[in-house]
Amino acid sequence: MAAPGLLAETNIRPRAYQLEMLEESLKGNIIVAMGTGSGKTQIAVLRISAELEICQASQIIWFLAPTVSLCEQQYTVLSLHLPSVGIRLLLGRDNVERWSSQHIWDTALSGARIVVSTHAVLADALSHGFVVMAKLALLIFDEAHHCVRNHPANKIMKGYYHHPGAELGLTSRPKILGLTASPIVRSKPKELRVIEANLDSITKTPRINRQELIRHVHIPELIEIVYSENCLGSKIRSSTLELLRDRVQDAENQWPKYKLCLLSVKETMQLSKSTMRVRNWSASAQEQLKRFSARSQYIEQELGGWASDYYITATISRATSNMHLQQNARLDWKDEERIHILNTLGQIRVPESLNPPSLRKISNKCDSLVQFLKGAYNKNFRGLIFVEQRVTAIALCQLLSEHPETKNLFTSGTFVGTSTNQSRKTELADLLDQKCQKEVLKSFREGSKNIIIATSALEEGIDVSACNVVICFNKPPNLKSFIQRRGRARHEKSTFMILLSSDDNANMGADWERMESKMIEEYMRESRQLDDEECRVLDEIEDDSMTLRIESTGARLTLDEAVGHLYHFCATLPIYSYVDSRPTFTFQTERTGLIRGFVTLPNSVHPSVRQASSLRSWKTEKMAAKDAAFQAYVALYQAGLLNDNLLPLLPGDEFEEVKSAEYLPSMVKIQQQHNPWLDIAKKSATTTERYLNSVKVRVAGEVVISTKLILPTQICSLPWSLLAEQGVRCEICIDGSEEITNMDNFHLGSCPADIRSILQQARGTWITGCQNGVLAQFTPPITQDELRAWIRHFSTDNFGGLRDAPLEHSRTQSAVPLVSVPISQGSEATSVIKWLHDPNRFAQFAPHILYRLETLLLGEEMVDRLHLHVHLKREHLVAQALCLPSANALSNNAGLAFLGDTVLDFLVTAKLFAAHTTWHEGYLSAKRKLIISNAHISKMALQTGLDKFIITRSCQERSSEFPNSPDIYPGDIGRTRNLSKKAIANVVQALIGTAYLQGDLKTALQCAQVFIPELLEHPADCSPRMACSRRESRGVPHFETLERLIGYKFHNTSILTEAMTHPSCEQDLTTCSYGRLAVLGSSVLSMIIVESLFRENEMISGSQVQLLRAATINKGFLAFLCIDTSLGLDYRDIQQSGFFQFHEVRRQRNIPLWSFMRLDHSEIVSDRAEFLQKHAETCQHIRLALASGMTYPWQELANLEANAYFSEIVRSVFGAVYADSNGDILQCSLLAEKLRILPIMRRFMQDNVDIIHPKNRLGELVGDWSVTYRTESTLANNYRCIVRVNGRQIGDAQTAPCKQGATIRAAEQALRILRSSPETSLISP
Repeated sequence: MAAPGLLAETNIRPRAYQLEMLEESLKGNIIVAMGTGSGKTQIAVLRISAELEICQASQIIWFLAPTVSLCEQQYTVLSLHLPSVGIRLLLGRDNVERWSSQHIWDTALSGARIVVSTHAVLADALSHGFVVMAKLALLIFDEAHHCVRNHPANKIMKGYYHHPGAELGLTSRPKILGLTASPIVRSKPKELRVIEANLDSITKTPRINRQELIRHVHIPELIEIVYSENCLGSKIRSSTLELLRDRVQDAENQWPKYKLCLLSVKETMQLSKSTMRVRNWSASAQEQLKRFSARSQYIEQELGGWASDYYITATISRATSNMHLQQNARLDWKDEERIHILNTLGQIRVPESLNPPSLRKISNKCDSLVQFLKGAYNKNFRGLIFVEQRVTAIALCQLLSEHPETKNLFTSGTFVGTSTNQSRKTELADLLDQKCQKEVLKSFREGSKNIIIATSALEEGIDVSACNVVICFNKPPNLKSFIQRRGRARHEKSTFMILLSSDDNANMGADWERMESKMIEEYMRESRQLDDEECRVLDEIEDDSMTLRIESTGARLTLDEAVGHLYHFCATLPIYSYVDSRPTFTFQTERTGLIRGFVTLPNSVHPSVRQASSLRSWKTEKMAAKDAAFQAYVALYQAGLLNDNLLPLLPGDEFEEVKSAEYLPSMVKIQQQHNPWLDIAKKSATTTERYLNSVKVRVAGEVVISTKLILPTQICSLPWSLLAEQGVRCEICIDGSEEITNMDNFHLGSCPADIRSILQQARGTWITGCQNGVLAQFTPPITQDELRAWIRHFSTDNFGGLRDAPLEHSRTQSAVPLVSVPISQGSEATSVIKWLHDPNRFAQFAPHILYRLETLLLGEEMVDRLHLHVHLKREHLVAQALCLPSANALSNNAGLAFLGDTVLDFLVTAKLFAAHTTWHEGYLSAKRKLIISNAHISKMALQTGLDKFIITRSCQERSSEFPNSPDIYPGDIGRTRNLSKKAIANVVQALIGTAYLQGDLKTALQCAQVFIPELLEHPADCSPRMACSRRESRGVPHFETLERLIGYKFHNTSILTEAMTHPSCEQDLTTCSYGRLAVLGSSVLSMIIVESLFRENEMISGSQVQLLRAATINKGFLAFLCIDTSLGLDYRDIQQSGFFQFHEVRRQRNIPLWSFMRLDHSEIVSDRAEFLQKHAETCQHIRLALASGMTYPWQELANLEANAYFSEIVRSVFGAVYADSNGDILQCSLLAEKLRILPIMRRFMQDNVDIIHPKNRLGELVGDWSVTYRTESTLANNYRCIVRVNGRQIGDAQTAPCKQGATIRAAEQALRILRSSPETSLISP
């Protein structure tokens, strides 16, 4: 028994029979069988308290319950009684099914000694090795009778407790405690032995203290009321129901047309494990209507015509309101589905109000219930009514609230259970608001409601202790339900009433009571224990050889789990229209009568693992399917498509290291900006070498400053670059360093007071405080010989100062001046003035000159520190790459960053494509996205030390902070600054762009490898051609025509075959769909476009490149090219020229690019015909706009509503050419010329075509004001859009055939209105 102190801590006063059960549990595994309300949960609390004292601190007690509501209730009880113990509740709302790494699980369970969850949560965690049985000290199964057959509770025991592969010793197995009111479900005696064997436990009930148990558990009076079946002739039928059935049947005949429309819309959202599902027509709009009709008919049979009228009226009102307003996110319907439902429901005329239910409008069964309730009512009445279906609960609740004989006596609510599944979608026929479930129970306990109408969800566990009447509107389905429902009536003198039809067994209740007595007698036998025969689990056990165990994680796969796991894997595959991404099972019966199973996966899966067959033959298709699924899943793991937790790689350990970077905050603390003058000062003190650099500044094309600069180090040349001056174009250039010879004749002096007064006109005070020595000295633009004479003339002898004084290190004053401009006093100043032309102008530009010098020094230092000499040689571009827009508005890294981002995306995609030959496009895209994410790049950059070289402050900010000695700012050590991850990533991307501009892709790759270690993981000689799925080459005649069309001859025609294979083409088991090549081709095409733009104009802005790229790679543009690109073929024909006269004529027919696509879905053909018709109507206008128009045809391209496969074909062709040519980007550029992509892009740039999207243009026009678009479908199968600026509607609603087209029209209208009205009153609030 547990120590008294611990029991006192839990504030429990256990009864004697509860302590008896605790003693039995401490002796061994037991199932506590006691009636509802007897305090089984208190026994669990006592057992947990005792186990916490004896188990290891690292072990966990896991409390399992079958429903979310029960889990929440038990968590509350445990938290109340064990406040000092860490308790964790794990439910679907925590997205537990998406916890795909050991780190996440370890974090979630840290500090927890008790975990409360449903069985499925633990079963899944055990399956993937995130939790191991040895870590569990005690398993508590609430409602333990569920541990049978394929229930997750039994999977836990069978797969991880009993299974031989579990390798658990007796001491490492968790102890078991089961809790139930009825261990037998279907009144079969052998069920008791099954449940005990499954749980490795003996069923126990109090014997010594049984009388005390009986005193505390009250058995209600059993009443059976028999009603006669409805006589249809005597009841008023629902006319609304008849109309509903007719309209649904009419809609059924029209459904194929709507289904075709649905298939033409692309599924664009890629969902996670919890929400990913295949579009299943059983869940379509028409099926929803059919279920609505069937449920309405069921309600009429159960409750009568009035209830059916109410249900239909309420459902139509709610559904139409939500669909028009698009308020309910759980209504998972496409626009075409919504229109189909609205059209159907709109034809049903429903009454505005209903009269109170009368005898002729309710069923005999319902009338019997009403009469019983009327007779049983008293002021203390608290009742539960159990019904079969949720819809019955809804309608009966309303009926009781309006029936003349009950509306003043009862206040009712409904309880049908709760779900925390984020992906569960509300059905058309579901009126229940699940958020009210807890409120209903609370109101019932408080007394404000005296009836709850519930489904079986309220049978088990939920505490409704105030109940004194329980009614079964439908007879209990089994003994378990009979006992559970009866146990809800806990008060003394309670009533348990069952409604039975005249055809039912009138003694049903008494029979169940006799079975219950026999069951209790059986497990009250003192000597009962499991014998060897019973210890074997009686449920079917799969072949032990069918187990995959991963030693590193403990994850295991069994036959029972294989099918579910395989469906989950397929659910993570990319979603395509017309494609069912579920696995397909087929079977073959052998001569022996045994069955072999086969499974085929979607064709986005690599051909080597796309098919699998069962290892052996089976008696049933079910087992054959499990075997085939098991073999398929093992093959997926061996092919590297699963991680060691037997989960798909998306997400998973393969991506976890990269994903961890996402946890960096948006703003990151980085090192203070490096001060290169400290390095210059140290070099000046350690070397006598000096270098001369020519510096020029020009304003509006005229040189206004020409000087030379002496430094103790070499610096790179700087071509003419813009300075951040207002109103006029100012530029600076610096020539390369020239070493000064005969340094003994050079005497560099200090800066006298006159110079300080001139230079103090500059923006800042950084030139003041000169004491001795010189770091940088401006001189006239003369030769070295002339310079020697000039320096001697203006030496410190003439100033009376020090000559070449050594560096002094002082913490209190400046010992080394930053700059010295030797200008003499008195008459000598005139010659200097002539040299400077304008001292004020020089003082104005001096900070900018030295600021540019500092950026060059930072760039050189960064290249040296990070060992980038080979990759980055144009230091002025390196300096520009380090400079953020906040530091220099004119010469920053924005354009280089855009180029580098494109280059990096291409390099990563190409590497992943070549290295991971079995990965489908979903894996490739996800891994690429994570590698090139700002979070990951910034994390890697911080590890290299790049952050201290990033230039964040402008010349104006820096001018007052330039130090004059190496230790002038000792406080800088350890100081930090804040910078966004995006800004850090942009610097890395800009450096990669710089490397590409000065070299090629190889140079860019070498630079990228410094910051992106993933690019080093794969060999450099990975062949893109070998990365494609290989198959035996076979001649495909029409592909010769395709090669002529695209202008490229393939070495391996199977690559071109793959590029033309739509995901619906499932009959070809040796070829993948075009997805992989499309991912590669998208990056290749972006690379070609951006590379072409920068080659033509290296100084092009990043924003312009972004606009041009968006205009030439968007889905609508590429789809148009796919349709518009064709090859003309000549052929001979026969033409009749007269009576019995024929002659040969030569004709030509055009074969478009899209015609080569390989598909296997008839509805694609219909959809394609519709698209081609739209293309024929608008193609001439689009061609003209692309060839000579001054505005990009956004609206026309949007109205085409091109299906994604048209643009995917173009992308996949680029990927195919790149792969077949083994990475020859020139061949891809020739293809871009052939398809007219590059010529159109150059025309846009040369003619300055307006290519900004109207939505972006409107955003630019209104500035900081908010812009919102509200788009909704219309009954005419169109869309209308309203745009609001700053909360005010601009113009009328604009209509278009598609959602995007309506949005563009609304934006264009708003632009016209706002441009024509200079006053802002239109949008001012």
